[in-house]
Formats: sequence, structure tokens, C-alpha cells
Amino acid sequence: MKIKHLFLLSFFIILFALNNQAQNRPPKGTVGLGASLQSGQYDITVPFWIGEKTVLVPSFLVNIAQGVGTDFGIALAPRYYLSKGKLAPYVTLRAGVITNVPSADNEAQNENLIDWIGGIGTGGEYFVSPQFSIGVEAQGNVTNSDARSYRFGNPGNTNFNLSTSVSVNIYFMKDE
Repeated sequence: MKIKHLFLLSFFIILFALNNQAQNRPPKGTVGLGASLQSGQYDITVPFWIGEKTVLVPSFLVNIAQGVGTDFGIALAPRYYLSKGKLAPYVTLRAGVITNVPSADNEAQNENLIDWIGGIGTGGEYFVSPQFSIGVEAQGNVTNSDARSYRFGNPGNTNFNLSTSVSVNIYFMKDE
């Protein structure tokens, strides 16, 4: 079902892009607020345009499971756009960490765990306007899990996985 939604979103992005290829992106110095969905995980992103084709995208994650604990994650992903059109393909790198704070009710796991994430990706962002965009991304990620962590299903080891994400961004334009 997720692949169907990703396919439909990609189809509409391409359709809209073919109708209008004018540059329609935020200028350098613009900051945005976004949300990203990847495999049931939601991240809040803060894209910051540092150049005409370069964006730094820090992301933040908070997952709360009652009686289990809270996961906190932070990552940084520099993104380089390959074109300046309304539909702009890009490449990206990613590095991050996820840690947890166990619940006092969790007797099975009561220690903090730290998992590391690194990866590369490619995707496209469709700029509906300079203030709003939607995007899709394919990723290759390497994760290194804490010896007691089952977050990535391989405690104490390194995994490689492929994933996709969809995102929505709102950009706050400076008054000129």
C-alpha cells in the first residue's frame, strides 16, 4: 500500500513539473519547517538554504511508547540540488543518532541505548511555490546498534537497508 501512495505522489509531482519549469524555490538564507514520513517514523525537519542549490536539513525525532520509554533522534542531511526547476532532483548524505530514555515502568529494559545512522539518498522536491514543497526520497542507510538495542533488529551489529520517505515543507520567506 505504501508503494502505491509513493507511486501516485511521484506521478503527480512529475505531471505538475511538466506544466511549469520556471524557477520557484526559496532564496539563500530561507528557513523552513517540514515533516518527513519514513516507514511509520515521523521526523520534524528544519531546512536551511545556504546557497542556490544547497540546503542543510537537520531533523528531529521523538517517539513515546507508554510504559516503554521515549526515543530521541537528531540527524543532519546536507542536500545538493541538481537543477533549479520547480521539480528539482537532489542527492543527500545523512548522519544521525537515536537514543532513548526508558520508562520507570519498563523492567525489561532500563538502560539508555544509542544507535548510529549514516546514509546516502536521492530524491526530488516539487516546489508548488517558493513557500511550499513536497518531496520523495530513496535512501541507503547503514545503522550501528547498541548491543542491547532491538531498534534495527540486529543488536550490537551493523545493518544496511533501503528505504523511502515523503516530505512536506513550508518555507518562511524574508521580506525584501
